[in-house]
Amino acid sequence: MSALRLAMRRDPAGSLGALLVLLLLGFAMLGPLVAQHPPDAIALARRLQPPSALNWLGTDELGRDVFARLAHGAWPSLMAALLVVGTTVTLGTLLGAFSALLGGLADAVAMRIIDVLLAVPALVLAMALAAALGPSLVNALIALVVVRLPVFVRLARAQALVLRSRPFAEFARLAGAGRWHVLRHHLLPNLAGIMVVQGLMDVAAVILGAAALGFIGLGAQPPSPEWGGLVASGRHFMADAWWLSLFPGLALMLAALGFNLLGDLVRDVLDPRQEPAP
Repeated sequence: MSALRLAMRRDPAGSLGALLVLLLLGFAMLGPLVAQHPPDAIALARRLQPPSALNWLGTDELGRDVFARLAHGAWPSLMAALLVVGTTVTLGTLLGAFSALLGGLADAVAMRIIDVLLAVPALVLAMALAAALGPSLVNALIALVVVRLPVFVRLARAQALVLRSRPFAEFARLAGAGRWHVLRHHLLPNLAGIMVVQGLMDVAAVILGAAALGFIGLGAQPPSPEWGGLVASGRHFMADAWWLSLFPGLALMLAALGFNLLGDLVRDVLDPRQEPAP
């Protein structure tokens, strides 16, 4: 706790990120409870109404309450991103560290496959995979896992190559410890902090990636209130109903900013000797 308080004093931006993430999680949990209307209730007589006391963030082209849809879409949007990051961090750490331990031909082949995946622009590859699998939120998340996994494999391998040459790993091997023992007891514990920080910073990229796939129709399908889909549905009415895309876009921006700043704060907590991010 003392390290956390010190990091928060040294890094006010990181504290802001933690506050934003807490507010977003609170909105995701409590927003649906305080919403005045069901998210899918159609009221054509009140279509495209501006923000008011009756509809806090206005209504969309079908008269549905924007606040209710934004609140009900918060939990799926945030949890989907955390699920993707949790999967990629776990698999990437295991695959990268084990590849570094194996070395030789297996490591070389694995890294060439990673190089091929990294050579393709991430969004283009995600779009191709999501289109091949079929438009849905689950398929979009699978595509994002495939796209983000090489980043974590490469990072974990690079760090594991450094760690395996450290004295504690060398002594373990000289004492007869097998690869799995070295991986479990020496590499993974030392990789955890680095991978957690990178994972927190990657949440922003995954949130925006899922929103981008939803925006072009390859993610969650209507009437799902996923944030990217809300931005997409409002783009046709920007001239007369600016609130349709503004509020979901603002939520996406704050989520991305919050997780990026939170990643900086966690990095300072785990390694308080380094200077805080500018």
